[in-house]
Amino acid sequence: MQADILPQKLNQKKFLLTLEVDPPKGPGVKKILSQIKPLIQYIDAINVACCPVAKLRMDPLAFAILLKQEFDIEVIIHLTMRDMSLLGLQSYLIGSSALGIHNILAMTGDTARHSDIPKTKGVFQANSLTLLKMMGQMNNRLNFDGKKLNKKSKFFAGATCNPSAINLTNEIKKMNKKIEAGAEFFQTQPLFLDKNLDVFLKYTNTEIHKPILMGTMLLKSYDSSLWLNESVPSLFVPSEVLTSLKKDDTQENGLKIASEFCKKAMNKVNGLHLFPLNNYEALLELVQEVKSFQKK
Repeated sequence: MQADILPQKLNQKKFLLTLEVDPPKGPGVKKILSQIKPLIQYIDAINVACCPVAKLRMDPLAFAILLKQEFDIEVIIHLTMRDMSLLGLQSYLIGSSALGIHNILAMTGDTARHSDIPKTKGVFQANSLTLLKMMGQMNNRLNFDGKKLNKKSKFFAGATCNPSAINLTNEIKKMNKKIEAGAEFFQTQPLFLDKNLDVFLKYTNTEIHKPILMGTMLLKSYDSSLWLNESVPSLFVPSEVLTSLKKDDTQENGLKIASEFCKKAMNKVNGLHLFPLNNYEALLELVQEVKSFQKK
């Protein structure tokens, strides 16, 4: 398998394209691997989500290993404070390091109240800042209590941010705290309109000096977009986009909205982070368009 080169690509300011994938709902992987396969040649890394919205999915580390074995592609696994204690998180990170999975996106995690597993409770011993600091300790051959490990880890830690936050001044403060805790890059929640991106970048361009991979999502329909606004924390589909989808409730329109955003965003950010909503066939068309924009 190839060595991780995400840090080098970001340091060289190469434009990156990453894809967020939800692991399967059971041990079967043939279907999702076949869906992802056509996209591999176009993307730099795959993000593997960790039971998003507290819905049961395959463990992200296990699925990341399967992706690397199948496609020899770089992976970024999500790790949250929701499902494990401080002991469990450190054990998980040691295993991840031993297996060669070094790119970790640190997240506090969604609340467990929307889980499809009855009586599920979140652990939340701390927040993502603790997780970032924990990885920094391990990179210095120490556990979180300061005791020596038998080998250094090589974690390349990322963090999330919300460009749709009502209070962007406060969001920038949170991002800087994450940088102080060890975040080397950011991947954002989805944006859909270029004007909203410009507002966000007015804050980050002077305050944040780490790479930002801007999220956007391939919306499926008007109804599903309403559901996203109601059910997914920190995700906001603007009324302007909803109006467009209500008038033309087709996948083609969702593709057009995403394509227009990507084309305008490409010269403003370090890369794009794509959320496919499990619609990989339509996403392939979007990714091909993005690559064609790069060549122009």
